[in-house]
Amino acid sequence: MNSQEVRERYKRGERQFVGINLVGINLSDTRFNNINLSSSNLMGAKLNNVEFCKVNLSEAQLIASAAMQSDFKGTDFSKADLSGSTFVDSNLTEVNFCEAILVGINLSMSNLTKANLSRVNLKGCSLLLGTVLVEANLSEANLCGAVLSGSNLQGANLSGANLSEANLNGANLSHANLSGANLRGAKLDNANLQDCDLTGTKGLTI
Repeated sequence: MNSQEVRERYKRGERQFVGINLVGINLSDTRFNNINLSSSNLMGAKLNNVEFCKVNLSEAQLIASAAMQSDFKGTDFSKADLSGSTFVDSNLTEVNFCEAILVGINLSMSNLTKANLSRVNLKGCSLLLGTVLVEANLSEANLCGAVLSGSNLQGANLSGANLSEANLNGANLSHANLSGANLRGAKLDNANLQDCDLTGTKGLTI
């Protein structure tokens, strides 16, 4: 299915696109809100400057897809594969990344306020620089060696998260929940830890 056909079907009121093949499709500059693309294949898709709010992309294939300055507020990416994808300077507030595959994802300068990233694997991710993660759920997430320097994690839930060797220099962690988190070898120079819950943290030296 090509981009023109998708646009025409959407204009006719169709919202169910479950399991369709959209490999390499260019949907840039389009508005597709409240549609169901679960289990669809959007590998290599171009999604720049799109409005995809409250879209169901659960279990979808988004490997190597590219989105810049796009709006995905409230979209469901649970159990989706976003390996090697790029979501730069985009609105990802309230999205659901629970159990999604995010290996090598670039989320630089994006807003993930109140996003659900519980149990995701972001090990070694160096592309979270300057990301807004205010009140995000990162409980039990693997952030081992991740670069989060300068990120805003105010009020985030990092309980049980693996932050060993992570770079949190200059990060805002005020009011964050770090209970049970692994902070062995983490870099915390100039990080704001005001009013954090540090109950049961491992490896923290202040």
